[in-house]
Amino acid sequence: MKNYLQTIESLTKWLNGLIWAILGVKVLFLILYSYSFYMFKNLYATEYYGDAMLQYTKLTMFMGIVSVVHTVLFITIIVFFLVWLVNMCNYLREHEYVSTKSPFIVIYWFIPIISLFKPYQVIRELYKKLQAILIKNNRRGDVSLGGLVGLWWFLWIVVIAISVATPFIALNNLKDIDFDFTMTINLISNFIFIIVTFLFLRIILRFSDMAEEFSEINWDGEEVDLSGHIID
Repeated sequence: MKNYLQTIESLTKWLNGLIWAILGVKVLFLILYSYSFYMFKNLYATEYYGDAMLQYTKLTMFMGIVSVVHTVLFITIIVFFLVWLVNMCNYLREHEYVSTKSPFIVIYWFIPIISLFKPYQVIRELYKKLQAILIKNNRRGDVSLGGLVGLWWFLWIVVIAISVATPFIALNNLKDIDFDFTMTINLISNFIFIIVTFLFLRIILRFSDMAEEFSEINWDGEEVDLSGHIID
């Protein structure tokens, strides 16, 4: 178990740094996107004349670079998170408290339709099992984490729904040459994504705290610390 715990702790530190990094990038993108929205409306009003068009072009190029950085961070976080999740499940499976097999924990995230609910069920099961073990062994656990996971997943589905719907909205708006509604929807989606990312960070950290509590339980009836020494 100690190897799993050390891996979880190491991955948690990496995820903490990566998530704060992507939050910073996303906030920067949101600011740039809002400013580009303002510039675009002015350009449209002046029929794209003057140096403003050049400035707008430079801004969109910089936004493209920020988007690439965001994408790289996002993919990296997904990889680290899936490794973290597999280790967390294996950590509990040593005591036969989690039924889902490791390959499926990863596969569920990439299957259309199933990815909308099955990953949430896996994380929910992980929380319920871990919380039940801690309470049974007179530990505090985290009674509010279940609700936090539910809120996080709901908002994540909202972000996905907006991302799917936006291209169709944009195509309809092209006919009327009116991008206000589409850009507003994108701003809302980006803002929700920031909230989702922050909630995700809180979930990772609080799960890791529960794992540390779990590690202090000696299954022969005695409590041990993280180094394996018996607590008097």
